[in-house]
Amino acid sequence: MERKNRKNQRSGLPLLEPIYTAQDAQDCLQHFIGVHYEEFWEVRPGITLRFRDAGHILGSAIVELWLETKEGTTKFVFSGDLGAVDRPLANDPTVIEHTHYLVVESTYGDRLHKVAGNRREALAKVIKDTFRRGGNVIIPAFAIERTQDLLYNLHLLIKEKKIDGQNIYIDSPLAITATEIFCRNQHLFDEDYKQLRRTSQGNCPLYLPGLQISRTAEESMALNKIKEGAIIISASGMADAGRIKHHLKHNLWRPESTVVFIGYQAQGTLGRRLIDGEKTVRIHGEQIQVRAQIVNLEGFSAHADQAQILNWISYFKEPPQKIFVTHGEPDSAQHLARVLKEKFNTEVIVPKYLEQYDLVTPWKTAPVEQPTITKDDLYAIAQRIYQEMNHLIAMETDQQKTYEMYNLLANLENLLRGKQQTKVV
Repeated sequence: MERKNRKNQRSGLPLLEPIYTAQDAQDCLQHFIGVHYEEFWEVRPGITLRFRDAGHILGSAIVELWLETKEGTTKFVFSGDLGAVDRPLANDPTVIEHTHYLVVESTYGDRLHKVAGNRREALAKVIKDTFRRGGNVIIPAFAIERTQDLLYNLHLLIKEKKIDGQNIYIDSPLAITATEIFCRNQHLFDEDYKQLRRTSQGNCPLYLPGLQISRTAEESMALNKIKEGAIIISASGMADAGRIKHHLKHNLWRPESTVVFIGYQAQGTLGRRLIDGEKTVRIHGEQIQVRAQIVNLEGFSAHADQAQILNWISYFKEPPQKIFVTHGEPDSAQHLARVLKEKFNTEVIVPKYLEQYDLVTPWKTAPVEQPTITKDDLYAIAQRIYQEMNHLIAMETDQQKTYEMYNLLANLENLLRGKQQTKVV
């Protein structure tokens, strides 16, 4: 906005007004409340919801919603963005077994993730080939989850001595802050991540050796003076905004450099145009020749692909009465709808914008599940606390372990108060 207004001012054009400001966003926070996974929340009498782990990014959630009327109780499930399975920085999406109506996403509804070869090996080859040519590796990455997943894999490559750990830069204030939040919540990640952390003397593995952080605009601009041997990770992930556009402007025209995309690129975005092979793109009002290598590593996607979406839906004990397919490009949504109808033999709808549907309360109602606490639940938590206390004493000082102990104790308190249905494993 500031850059455009400077140009408008020089041209005598009206200045643009922002849709909202940072202060507007700050003021909105007073209207938000935090709700734990697995906790039942009464929105108002007759409407109850529960958030379940969607396995997409830190904090992403599936929504279960129960609507009680005189005719009975109707249950709705909204998938949100479902995560891909077997990822170190997220759990697999929570299995849901009952619903009357399902609203499901379709981002990858018409395709499967490419699994040929190893994504980490492919990334290492791109980095080594680029450095051999004397260029930089530029990686547009979403600030939340994708950047952290990339850092985790770079740490493994450094540990395996497949790349040099020097000159790796994060150039995104939001990604830097998000990484700090990830490091405060490492207890939510899977065993592979925890194993890497144990071999890192208890330090957060996302702060890999040689990592350099660019917070200020001046630090970001200084990166464009580096001609070779740098890995620059910057937002936005689809290359349509943010600091990444400056790095693309300084590297796209250089045949020795490589631009690596590690996530979904929507139609119309700069990232999609580059993947589709455009030879000239416009950045900040300047035409830039595309001579750099353009690489698309889809294996880093945090989204469930078609097979994983179908697998998640297959856990419903009875097919939903209606499935609404949303949140995807038209071809992707329509393709997934056809597959769902064939596989589950139920009504599947791809709704249009502003369409309305009158959903009849089903004859067989779905009562709200009640949280249960077993001795096994409490025993498992007690064992975890005992183990973590011993480890904390042995380490003498470990701030992250303190965070984990606090969360375990909070979890136990919630169980004892009947707020959660958490099974600690």
